[in-house]
Amino acid sequence: MRARATIATAAAAVLLLAACGDPADGPGPADTDDGTATGTQPASDGEVAWIHHGEVEATLDGRAAAEALEDPDTLADAWATHGFDGDPPTVDFDDEVVLLLGRPDNACPDQPVELAVDDAGHLDIEWVTPPGGCTDPLILWLHALTVHRGVLAEEVTYGPDEPFEGELEAVTLELPPYDGDAPPPPTLEDLDQEAMTDEEIDAVFADHPVERCGPEHEPFRDDTVDGDLSDDPQVADAQRDRAGFGVPSDEASTRAAMEADDAADQDVDDDGLVDGEEPLGAYGFPLTEAELQASQDAEALAADARELLDDEGIDTRFDAIPVIDRADEVRAVVATDQARVDEVQQLLDASFGEGAVAVEVLPWPPRDVADAQDALMELMGGADEGPGAITGMGGPPGPVQLSMVDPTVDALDAIADQVDPALVCVDVQRSGVGPETLDVAPDDAG
Repeated sequence: MRARATIATAAAAVLLLAACGDPADGPGPADTDDGTATGTQPASDGEVAWIHHGEVEATLDGRAAAEALEDPDTLADAWATHGFDGDPPTVDFDDEVVLLLGRPDNACPDQPVELAVDDAGHLDIEWVTPPGGCTDPLILWLHALTVHRGVLAEEVTYGPDEPFEGELEAVTLELPPYDGDAPPPPTLEDLDQEAMTDEEIDAVFADHPVERCGPEHEPFRDDTVDGDLSDDPQVADAQRDRAGFGVPSDEASTRAAMEADDAADQDVDDDGLVDGEEPLGAYGFPLTEAELQASQDAEALAADARELLDDEGIDTRFDAIPVIDRADEVRAVVATDQARVDEVQQLLDASFGEGAVAVEVLPWPPRDVADAQDALMELMGGADEGPGAITGMGGPPGPVQLSMVDPTVDALDAIADQVDPALVCVDVQRSGVGPETLDVAPDDAG
């Protein structure tokens, strides 16, 4: 079962993410003098079916999701109006059109890696998420792309994906007839979106004392889905979410929870509560009433344990850390070191009953981990710094978990020079993980 540990005290875990509020912090766009993004220009000199010129924070009139620019004057006006960087691109309007496409996203806009029109006339785009941490406000980005007319139908419909359909108005663009074939699409190499292979990553970590993060570095989670993923994407997504929550995630259990969620007659009030309680969909994925109640009971018990330990003068940030264990079952646990096991267990048993709150020994002393975090702060950076950039950091109750973009041996050496490698692991974030490489990218594929 794949599950995620919930920290019962905010101070028990540190997560430092390099917010990429500028679109240049992604793997495609590059910095310019004024800090805007230049876009995903193909690296090859050959003609390609489409080119991405970049994005700006803007919307079209009427919050339309798309607009087609079919002549130089309209292009120049739009470029100036919306504030795209640099001069407008050179476009052969006999064979090409410039599309302005709105997309709700966060502060690190995704980059396009595939573009096609399906049989129903819908413009479908595959996007790549930049690696590294990011702030998550909802931002309306406007992307500019030159697209060969051979790619497009005479009527093309485009609108935002779920769950942001209401943010922009879907648009059907009408284009004049075109008789001609499109050139080949840009490759991931053209778009500077090639991901590291498993073999390349293995070679970086081979025989190095700094290890790649794995299940052994996650004491209170096991994110494996029970059984096979459903062929239904919605059910598969729910399976993953349920696995991360520590409840049964096989397809049958997941479908049963979805049906229970749909059948529940819940009158949600303005505060998002049902009779003062959280609704079944409070976590954004399906749970049964029993599963939701079990999680709430464990969370309440962990909070009570924290209060008890604090009252006894035991530091719940480092010496005894209440968490929710979601690896095998949802339960309240206190993580501590071997020297404090008996003391902590006796306190918990006396207050909550024997074994009601389990005590687990950590292989990474939390205070040593916290000291290592402090020592590694100077190595933090943004995803735009390229391979080896450290964009995020997690701490107790596990080791220092460093999020690293496209790891390099030099970057691992720098970590080992600063701290004991036994206190650290690296969570690999591959840049340029596109549709062709999703199956081999287990860590942040998108």
